[in-house]
Amino acid sequence: MVSFRLAAAASALSLAFAVPACAKEACALVNKSDVARVFRAAFDNGERIVTSKAGKGRPEVSQCSFDAVNPSETGAHRVSVMARIASEPDPEAAALARQMLAMADQARPQIVNGVGDTALWVVRSIGSVTVGQLNVFKSGTIYLIVSVDTGSRAPSMRGPSAALAKLALQRLGK
Repeated sequence: MVSFRLAAAASALSLAFAVPACAKEACALVNKSDVARVFRAAFDNGERIVTSKAGKGRPEVSQCSFDAVNPSETGAHRVSVMARIASEPDPEAAALARQMLAMADQARPQIVNGVGDTALWVVRSIGSVTVGQLNVFKSGTIYLIVSVDTGSRAPSMRGPSAALAKLALQRLGK
């Protein structure tokens, strides 16, 4: 349920980008082995979700979610990667997303250095679940969200989330 809400929020944020997307999907950018290595725990094969099909003026947004086999090993119950890759740069994308995140969360996103051109870390609670979310922007065309559903350990998931985002960017050649 939490990942569905994050996917819906990601889809809503993606509407702010009015350029078509090219065909890179989240499950092609990270896999079960990557998630297991970065979070040091066993995860399932992953579930592919396309939240928005590409069309005129609409980007394709995809998500790949991995459930932990034993969440107590790492504190991560589910790791999700959302990918939105535009065919043309949008130089204002990161600033717009930062404003939207701040309004939605009523908190200040933390800047994470060394990941993409701009990376913003947000921690939020949805019911009894805490979610850490890393929003990464690169070259005005790439928008990745790595989210980790946890108990209360979301702040400690920032490093592994950044490592997973860097891997996805490497696979995109960025």
